Amino acid sequence: MVRQILFFGSSSVLSCWDSEGGFVQRIRKWLDAEEKDILVYNLGIYGNTSKRLLDRIEVESKARIEKNSETLFLFQIGSNDSAFLKQHNANWVSIENFKSNLIKLIEIAQAFKPCKIVFVGLTSVIEAKTMPIPQFPNVFYSNKNVAEYDAVIKQVCKEKNILFLDLLNELSKFKQTEIQFKDGLHLNSKGHEKAFDLVKAFLIKNKLIE
Repeated sequence: MVRQILFFGSSSVLSCWDSEGGFVQRIRKWLDAEEKDILVYNLGIYGNTSKRLLDRIEVESKARIEKNSETLFLFQIGSNDSAFLKQHNANWVSIENFKSNLIKLIEIAQAFKPCKIVFVGLTSVIEAKTMPIPQFPNVFYSNKNVAEYDAVIKQVCKEKNILFLDLLNELSKFKQTEIQFKDGLHLNSKGHEKAFDLVKAFLIKNKLIE
């Protein structure tokens, strides 16, 4: 049985803009209520890209994984990679490097045996508020780029036989203005509630939580 869940990502995982602590904290509360003996670690860091996550995943995993106990790695990463930096006329992390980084993340996680791995897809943005980001006028987040990087995640998961939750598609069923935080980039409380419902159902359906 899974002993610990390590949820790696950026601000979308960290979830500073939800009174309930975001969908990761909701997962923890759900498991606690069910009296599951599973530790949940929120390892989201604001502004992380796949490269920055690569720099820390191994040491942070070693510090939290109990020897010979099964670990569930959950990843949601790529939104910052997809950002267009006007001053460089390029994405923060190129598509090619992003794909390579995802493969490396999978390989590092798989070294912690026994383990299970899930990638959670990205979320859309409200471009009227993210083209550019007001506090960073050279940084642009677009739905076109988000979709392209999300597609890379889906492709890598298919190639590596890794489970993938298509959050981008699932959340498209709701109005952006209902589930997006006022910055147009992150989910609001209702959005995190919807994300939690989807992640919970996915974990149960795939028998990752028993």
